Amino acid sequence: MTTRSRLRALAIGLATTLPLVGGTTAAVADPATTVSVSGSGHGLLPGDRFPMWAGEPVTFGLDAHATPQPGNPWHATGQWQAVHTEPDGSLYAAFGGTIDTLTAAGSLAVLNGVVTWKNNPGNPDLPMIGTPVALSVADRPDGDRVGFAWGFAGEPVAPGQAHVPFLALDQSTLTVHTPVPGPRGGVPGSRNGLPERHIKGTLDQGGRKIKVNADAPAGAPPSAATGTITISDGAATTFDATVTELDASGPVAIATATVTAGSDRSLIGRRISVSVYDGGRFDWADVVPPGQEVLPYQGVVPWRPAIRSDLTVLD
Repeated sequence: MTTRSRLRALAIGLATTLPLVGGTTAAVADPATTVSVSGSGHGLLPGDRFPMWAGEPVTFGLDAHATPQPGNPWHATGQWQAVHTEPDGSLYAAFGGTIDTLTAAGSLAVLNGVVTWKNNPGNPDLPMIGTPVALSVADRPDGDRVGFAWGFAGEPVAPGQAHVPFLALDQSTLTVHTPVPGPRGGVPGSRNGLPERHIKGTLDQGGRKIKVNADAPAGAPPSAATGTITISDGAATTFDATVTELDASGPVAIATATVTAGSDRSLIGRRISVSVYDGGRFDWADVVPPGQEVLPYQGVVPWRPAIRSDLTVLD
Protein backbone atom coordinates (compact mmCIF):
# COMPACT_ATOMS: atom_id res chain seq x y z
CA MET A 1 0.00 0.00 0.00
CA THR A 2 1.36 3.44 -0.88
CA THR A 3 1.75 6.19 1.69
CA ARG A 4 -1.10 8.11 0.08
CA SER A 5 -3.32 5.02 0.31
CA ARG A 6 -2.40 4.58 3.97
CA LEU A 7 -3.29 8.20 4.69
CA ARG A 8 -6.64 7.78 2.95
CA ALA A 9 -7.37 4.53 4.81
CA LEU A 10 -6.58 6.09 8.17
CA ALA A 11 -8.74 9.13 7.41
CA ILE A 12 -11.67 6.85 6.56
CA GLY A 13 -11.10 4.88 9.75
CA LEU A 14 -11.06 8.02 11.87
CA ALA A 15 -14.22 9.34 10.24
CA THR A 16 -16.13 6.13 10.99
CA THR A 17 -14.96 5.62 14.57
CA LEU A 18 -17.92 4.59 16.73
CA PRO A 19 -18.66 6.66 19.85
CA LEU A 20 -17.60 5.14 23.14
CA VAL A 21 -20.42 3.87 25.31
CA GLY A 22 -19.62 4.45 28.99
CA GLY A 23 -21.36 4.12 32.31
CA THR A 24 -21.24 5.77 35.69
CA THR A 25 -17.82 5.68 37.32
CA ALA A 26 -16.57 6.10 40.85
CA ALA A 27 -14.59 9.14 41.93
CA VAL A 28 -11.34 7.19 41.55
CA ALA A 29 -10.98 4.32 39.07
CA ASP A 30 -8.23 2.29 37.49
CA PRO A 31 -7.10 4.10 34.31
CA ALA A 32 -6.68 0.75 32.55
CA THR A 33 -10.30 0.66 31.42
CA THR A 34 -12.34 1.25 28.27
CA VAL A 35 -10.93 4.32 26.55
CA SER A 36 -10.32 5.65 23.06
CA VAL A 37 -8.09 8.21 21.40
CA SER A 38 -8.89 9.32 17.87
CA GLY A 39 -8.28 12.16 15.46
CA SER A 40 -5.34 13.90 13.86
CA GLY A 41 -3.16 16.91 14.59
CA HIS A 42 -0.57 19.12 12.91
CA GLY A 43 2.29 21.10 14.40
CA LEU A 44 5.80 22.42 13.82
CA LEU A 45 8.82 20.80 15.44
CA PRO A 46 10.30 23.14 18.09
CA GLY A 47 13.87 24.11 17.32
CA ASP A 48 15.09 23.87 20.91
CA ARG A 49 14.23 20.15 20.98
CA PHE A 50 14.90 19.38 17.32
CA PRO A 51 17.50 21.83 15.97
CA MET A 52 18.05 19.76 12.82
CA TRP A 53 14.36 20.01 11.90
CA ALA A 54 13.35 23.32 13.49
CA GLY A 55 9.96 24.50 12.27
CA GLU A 56 9.33 21.52 10.00
CA PRO A 57 5.72 20.26 9.84
CA VAL A 58 4.61 16.99 11.41
CA THR A 59 1.17 15.39 11.38
CA PHE A 60 -0.09 12.64 13.67
CA GLY A 61 -3.11 10.38 13.27
CA LEU A 62 -4.58 8.06 15.91
CA ASP A 63 -7.49 5.64 16.11
CA ALA A 64 -7.07 3.45 19.20
CA HIS A 65 -9.39 1.70 21.65
CA ALA A 66 -8.75 -0.26 24.85
CA THR A 67 -10.97 -2.69 26.74
CA PRO A 68 -10.03 -4.66 29.86
CA GLN A 69 -9.17 -8.32 29.45
CA PRO A 70 -8.34 -10.81 32.23
CA GLY A 71 -4.63 -10.67 32.96
CA ASN A 72 -4.08 -7.92 30.40
CA PRO A 73 -5.86 -4.73 31.49
CA TRP A 74 -3.92 -2.58 29.01
CA HIS A 75 -5.03 -4.56 25.96
CA ALA A 76 -5.62 -2.14 23.10
CA THR A 77 -6.18 -2.20 19.38
CA GLY A 78 -5.79 0.51 16.80
CA GLN A 79 -3.43 2.30 14.50
CA TRP A 80 -1.25 5.38 14.47
CA GLN A 81 0.85 7.26 11.97
CA ALA A 82 3.29 10.16 11.78
CA VAL A 83 4.19 12.21 8.70
CA HIS A 84 7.19 14.58 8.66
CA THR A 85 7.54 16.91 5.68
CA GLU A 86 10.21 19.38 4.60
CA PRO A 87 9.43 23.13 4.56
CA ASP A 88 8.90 22.87 0.77
CA GLY A 89 6.26 20.16 1.29
CA SER A 90 8.38 17.20 0.17
CA LEU A 91 8.22 14.06 2.29
CA TYR A 92 10.99 13.51 4.84
CA ALA A 93 9.44 10.45 6.51
CA ALA A 94 6.07 8.78 6.94
CA PHE A 95 5.61 5.80 9.21
CA GLY A 96 3.00 4.15 11.36
CA GLY A 97 1.76 0.96 12.88
CA THR A 98 -0.38 -0.65 15.53
CA ILE A 99 -1.32 0.27 19.11
CA ASP A 100 -1.13 -2.40 21.82
CA THR A 101 -1.45 -0.50 25.12
CA LEU A 102 -3.55 2.53 26.05
CA THR A 103 -4.26 4.20 29.39
CA ALA A 104 -6.11 7.46 29.94
CA ALA A 105 -7.64 9.63 32.64
CA GLY A 106 -9.33 12.99 32.24
CA SER A 107 -7.77 14.75 29.26
CA LEU A 108 -4.52 12.75 29.13
CA ALA A 109 -3.62 9.49 27.39
CA VAL A 110 -0.51 7.35 26.96
CA LEU A 111 -0.25 4.86 24.11
CA ASN A 112 2.37 2.31 23.13
CA GLY A 113 2.72 0.58 19.80
CA VAL A 114 4.99 -0.81 17.11
CA VAL A 115 6.14 0.46 13.71
CA THR A 116 4.74 -1.79 10.97
CA TRP A 117 5.31 0.34 7.84
CA LYS A 118 7.53 3.19 6.72
CA ASN A 119 8.31 5.45 3.77
CA ASN A 120 11.51 7.20 4.78
CA PRO A 121 13.28 9.00 1.93
CA GLY A 122 15.15 11.16 4.44
CA ASN A 123 16.89 8.11 5.95
CA PRO A 124 15.90 5.07 3.88
CA ASP A 125 18.31 2.61 5.56
CA LEU A 126 17.17 3.33 9.13
CA PRO A 127 15.79 0.10 10.69
CA MET A 128 12.29 1.01 11.84
CA ILE A 129 9.95 -1.94 11.29
CA GLY A 130 9.20 -3.78 14.53
CA THR A 131 10.56 -1.06 16.82
CA PRO A 132 8.46 0.21 19.76
CA VAL A 133 6.98 3.70 20.12
CA ALA A 134 5.34 5.68 22.92
CA LEU A 135 2.85 8.50 22.39
CA SER A 136 1.18 10.91 24.81
CA VAL A 137 -1.87 13.07 24.10
CA ALA A 138 -3.28 16.08 25.96
CA ASP A 139 -6.82 16.90 24.77
CA ARG A 140 -7.06 20.57 25.79
CA PRO A 141 -9.54 23.36 24.93
CA ASP A 142 -6.64 25.81 24.57
CA GLY A 143 -4.84 23.56 22.07
CA ASP A 144 -3.98 19.87 21.94
CA ARG A 145 -0.47 18.58 22.51
CA VAL A 146 1.37 15.34 21.77
CA GLY A 147 4.60 13.74 22.88
CA PHE A 148 6.52 10.86 21.38
CA ALA A 149 9.43 8.48 21.93
CA TRP A 150 10.78 6.49 18.98
CA GLY A 151 12.55 3.21 19.64
CA PHE A 152 14.22 3.39 16.22
CA ALA A 153 15.90 6.64 17.34
CA GLY A 154 17.46 4.88 20.32
CA GLU A 155 14.91 6.02 22.91
CA PRO A 156 13.80 3.44 25.51
CA VAL A 157 10.11 2.53 25.58
CA ALA A 158 8.13 0.79 28.35
CA PRO A 159 4.41 -0.14 28.42
CA GLY A 160 2.24 2.54 29.99
CA GLN A 161 4.94 5.22 29.98
CA ALA A 162 5.68 8.20 27.71
CA HIS A 163 7.14 11.70 27.64
CA VAL A 164 5.01 14.72 28.53
CA PRO A 165 2.96 15.91 25.52
CA PHE A 166 5.56 18.53 24.59
CA LEU A 167 4.54 19.43 21.02
CA ALA A 168 1.86 22.14 20.81
CA LEU A 169 -0.40 21.51 17.80
CA ASP A 170 -1.74 24.38 15.71
CA GLN A 171 -4.51 22.23 14.21
CA SER A 172 -6.03 19.20 15.90
CA THR A 173 -9.10 17.00 16.15
CA LEU A 174 -7.49 14.65 18.68
CA THR A 175 -9.99 13.52 21.32
CA VAL A 176 -9.45 11.46 24.48
CA HIS A 177 -12.57 9.55 25.58
CA THR A 178 -12.45 7.87 28.98
CA PRO A 179 -14.87 7.23 31.86
CA VAL A 180 -11.97 7.70 34.28
CA PRO A 181 -11.95 11.11 35.99
CA GLY A 182 -8.60 12.82 36.02
CA PRO A 183 -6.46 15.74 34.91
CA ARG A 184 -8.24 18.66 33.26
CA GLY A 185 -7.76 22.41 33.12
CA GLY A 186 -4.64 24.18 34.27
CA VAL A 187 -2.65 26.94 32.61
CA PRO A 188 -1.78 26.61 28.90
CA GLY A 189 1.95 27.04 29.47
CA SER A 190 4.65 27.88 26.96
CA ARG A 191 4.58 26.69 23.35
CA ASN A 192 8.37 26.31 23.37
CA GLY A 193 9.80 22.81 23.27
CA LEU A 194 12.17 23.38 26.19
CA PRO A 195 10.83 26.25 28.34
CA GLU A 196 11.93 26.96 31.89
CA ARG A 197 10.58 24.06 33.94
CA HIS A 198 9.83 24.17 37.65
CA ILE A 199 7.65 22.06 39.90
CA LYS A 200 7.18 22.64 43.59
CA GLY A 201 4.71 21.53 46.24
CA THR A 202 3.30 18.68 48.28
CA LEU A 203 0.44 16.44 47.17
CA ASP A 204 -1.44 14.52 49.84
CA GLN A 205 -3.24 11.55 48.28
CA GLY A 206 -4.47 10.10 51.54
CA GLY A 207 -2.22 7.08 51.94
CA ARG A 208 0.68 8.72 50.13
CA LYS A 209 2.39 12.11 50.21
CA ILE A 210 4.61 13.38 47.41
CA LYS A 211 6.85 16.40 47.96
CA VAL A 212 8.78 17.67 44.95
CA ASN A 213 11.01 20.66 44.26
CA ALA A 214 12.80 20.54 40.90
CA ASP A 215 14.01 22.91 38.19
CA ALA A 216 15.44 22.85 34.66
CA PRO A 217 16.52 26.05 32.85
CA ALA A 218 15.02 27.21 29.57
CA GLY A 219 16.66 25.69 26.50
CA ALA A 220 18.43 23.01 28.55
CA PRO A 221 17.70 19.29 28.13
CA PRO A 222 15.68 17.46 30.80
CA SER A 223 18.94 15.95 32.09
CA ALA A 224 20.03 19.42 33.28
CA ALA A 225 17.45 19.26 36.09
CA THR A 226 18.21 19.56 39.78
CA GLY A 227 16.01 19.04 42.82
CA THR A 228 14.60 16.57 45.31
CA ILE A 229 11.59 14.30 45.79
CA THR A 230 10.30 12.83 49.06
CA ILE A 231 7.62 10.14 49.04
CA SER A 232 5.90 8.78 52.12
CA ASP A 233 3.53 5.80 51.84
CA GLY A 234 2.02 5.97 55.31
CA ALA A 235 4.15 4.38 58.00
CA ALA A 236 5.47 1.69 55.66
CA THR A 237 8.02 3.42 53.44
CA THR A 238 9.54 6.87 53.24
CA PHE A 239 12.38 7.75 50.90
CA ASP A 240 14.24 10.73 49.46
CA ALA A 241 15.46 10.97 45.89
CA THR A 242 17.66 13.31 43.86
CA VAL A 243 16.09 14.54 40.62
CA THR A 244 18.14 13.71 37.53
CA GLU A 245 15.66 14.65 34.77
CA LEU A 246 12.65 16.97 34.55
CA ASP A 247 10.31 17.75 31.69
CA ALA A 248 7.10 19.80 31.60
CA SER A 249 4.49 20.96 29.12
CA GLY A 250 1.64 23.18 30.26
CA PRO A 251 0.34 21.77 33.56
CA VAL A 252 1.96 18.34 33.07
CA ALA A 253 5.40 17.48 34.46
CA ILE A 254 7.48 14.33 34.87
CA ALA A 255 10.50 14.11 37.15
CA THR A 256 12.76 11.06 37.33
CA ALA A 257 15.13 10.60 40.23
CA THR A 258 17.50 8.28 42.10
CA VAL A 259 16.70 7.20 45.67
CA THR A 260 19.38 8.42 48.09
CA ALA A 261 17.92 7.64 51.53
CA GLY A 262 14.95 5.93 53.11
CA SER A 263 13.44 3.60 55.65
CA ASP A 264 14.07 0.68 53.27
CA ARG A 265 17.79 0.82 52.48
CA SER A 266 17.38 -1.73 49.69
CA LEU A 267 15.76 1.04 47.62
CA ILE A 268 18.85 3.26 47.69
CA GLY A 269 20.27 3.68 44.20
CA ARG A 270 17.04 2.65 42.51
CA ARG A 271 15.10 4.91 40.19
CA ILE A 272 11.62 6.46 40.49
CA SER A 273 9.37 8.49 38.20
CA VAL A 274 6.81 11.03 39.42
CA SER A 275 4.12 12.39 37.06
CA VAL A 276 2.12 15.43 38.23
CA TYR A 277 -0.64 17.64 36.84
CA ASP A 278 -1.31 21.15 38.15
CA GLY A 279 -5.03 21.56 37.50
CA GLY A 280 -5.50 24.72 39.55
CA ARG A 281 -8.36 23.71 41.85
CA PHE A 282 -7.49 20.00 41.64
CA ASP A 283 -4.12 18.30 41.23
CA TRP A 284 -3.19 14.75 40.26
CA ALA A 285 -0.10 12.56 40.43
CA ASP A 286 1.19 9.02 40.10
CA VAL A 287 4.48 7.23 40.60
CA VAL A 288 6.53 4.52 38.95
CA PRO A 289 8.09 3.13 42.15
CA PRO A 290 11.58 1.72 42.74
CA GLY A 291 11.87 -1.81 41.43
CA GLN A 292 9.83 -1.16 38.28
CA GLU A 293 11.29 -0.04 34.97
CA VAL A 294 11.93 3.71 35.07
CA LEU A 295 12.87 5.56 31.89
CA PRO A 296 14.53 9.02 31.81
CA TYR A 297 11.86 11.78 32.00
CA GLN A 298 9.07 9.38 31.09
CA GLY A 299 6.15 8.41 33.28
CA VAL A 300 2.59 7.15 33.59
CA VAL A 301 -0.69 9.09 33.41
CA PRO A 302 -1.02 11.14 36.66
CA TRP A 303 -4.51 9.85 37.43
CA ARG A 304 -4.57 9.70 41.26
CA PRO A 305 -6.18 12.85 42.76
CA ALA A 306 -4.75 14.79 45.68
CA ILE A 307 -7.04 15.53 48.61
CA ARG A 308 -4.76 18.43 49.56
CA SER A 309 -2.11 20.06 47.39
CA ASP A 310 -0.10 23.24 46.89
CA LEU A 311 1.51 21.99 43.68
CA THR A 312 2.74 24.50 41.11
CA VAL A 313 4.03 23.56 37.66
CA LEU A 314 5.77 26.27 35.63
CA ASP A 315 6.81 25.82 32.04
